[in-house]
Amino acid sequence: MSNPSYIIVGSGIFGVSTALAIAQRHPASRVMLIDRGSRPLQCASWDWTKVVRADYPDPLYARLALEAKEVWRNDPLYKPYYHETGLIWVDDDTFTKAVTSNYSALGAQEDWELMPVAKARELSNGLFANADFGTYDSVYVNWSSGYADAGKALERVIETAIEKGVTFVQANVESITFDEAGTCTGVSVNSREILKADRIILATGAETGALLLRSAPHDSRLHAGDRLAAVGLITGRVRLGAEDSNLHKSAPAFLQARGAFPGGVMPSNSDGDLKIGCDITLANQVELLPGTFLSTPPEQPESVHKEMADRLKTYLTSLSRRILGDRAEALDIQDCRICWDAMTPGQDFIISAHPHAQGLWIATGGSLHGWKFFPTLGNYVVDMLEGKLEPELSARWDWNKDDVSFSSKRWFPSSQMSAL
Repeated sequence: MSNPSYIIVGSGIFGVSTALAIAQRHPASRVMLIDRGSRPLQCASWDWTKVVRADYPDPLYARLALEAKEVWRNDPLYKPYYHETGLIWVDDDTFTKAVTSNYSALGAQEDWELMPVAKARELSNGLFANADFGTYDSVYVNWSSGYADAGKALERVIETAIEKGVTFVQANVESITFDEAGTCTGVSVNSREILKADRIILATGAETGALLLRSAPHDSRLHAGDRLAAVGLITGRVRLGAEDSNLHKSAPAFLQARGAFPGGVMPSNSDGDLKIGCDITLANQVELLPGTFLSTPPEQPESVHKEMADRLKTYLTSLSRRILGDRAEALDIQDCRICWDAMTPGQDFIISAHPHAQGLWIATGGSLHGWKFFPTLGNYVVDMLEGKLEPELSARWDWNKDDVSFSSKRWFPSSQMSAL
C-alpha cells in the first residue's frame, strides 16, 4: 500500500506531531486528525508552559531529549516558542550524579553547575531567597534547560499540519470499529457516523484505556490492562502584573522534587502567565464495565475543576510557598485544574502496532515527561510505521514489552481524585 490513509485520534503532542510527520514524509497520503476540541481542558499536552530539559537519569531519554532540544533551538517552527532561561532542580545527589554522568558519556555540552544554596537564593533579584532547599548545601542548576509556550506551540503545529494537507475533524470518538476478521477499520463519532481509514493511530493519552475497553468490551486481548493508566497532576495559573512578570520571565524554572508538596514554578510567559504545578499524582478509578475498574479522566472536567477549585488552590499555594516564600502570599492562583496523562509502569512511551488488531497502532504514554519531545515524537511514530524504528526504541516502546517495576515512587498515584 503505497499511500495508505490515516486516522489519528487525539490532537495532543503524539497525535499532532505524527500528523505533521506523515504529511511531510508522505504528502500523497490522506491524514485525518480527530479530537473533540482544539484545546482540551484536561489534556496534558495543552498548557501554558512546559519544561524543556535533557536532565534524565536514564541515558536513553537523555539522548533523545538532547536531540529534541536541538530542534527547539533551531527549527523555525518551534524556535519562537522556546526560551532557555535555565532550570533549578532540588533533588538528592543520586539524581545529579546520574544526569551529569549521562552528559559526560554522551559528550553533551550542557551548561550545568552545582550551585551553593546561598548563591541560588540570590538569583533573579532574590526571587528564591526564601525557598525550601532542605538540608542541601548545593543545588543542581542547568542553564541549558528552559521552557516552551506549550499551548501556542501546539496550536501553531496544528495549523502547520493543516497547511500541509491534514484534515482536522472536531468530533467525539466513541469507539474504534472492526470488521468480522478483527481488523481495525475506523472510528465511530458523534453517535451517528463511521469514519474509515487504512491505518488507525490512537494518540489518546489518558483516555486510551477507556477507549479500548469501550471498543471491545469482551475481548481482553485488546485492552490496555496494566500497560498504562490515567494519572492527574494539579496545575494553576497566576496572571502577573508588569513588574512581577518582568521579574519572573527571565528567571529559571524551579523544580522541587522532595518534600510534602513537590512540583514547580515556571517562568512567566509573554502573556504574564505564571504556571504552578504540584506533582502530587491522582487517579480517578471508575467502574466502566461491571467488575472492571480503571483510572480515566472525569467526563465533565469543567464541573470537576469548579467544584474542587478551593482544594486544588490549597495544594498549589502550599507548593508556591516552598519555592517563593512570602512572595507566594500575594499570588492570585486561577484556572486550577487537574492535568491528565497516560502513565506507563516504567515511564516509557508506547509507540507500537497493536498485536491483536491489524490496522491499529498506539502512540501514547507521555508519562508526565513526554511534552519536551513534541518536535520529534512524530518521526519516531512514522519510523515505527515504516519498520525503521531503531531496535532499542522499538523494544522499550513495544505494546508487549516485558513489564518493569514502577520507575519512581514519586509518580505512583498517591490518592484518588475523590479523596481531595
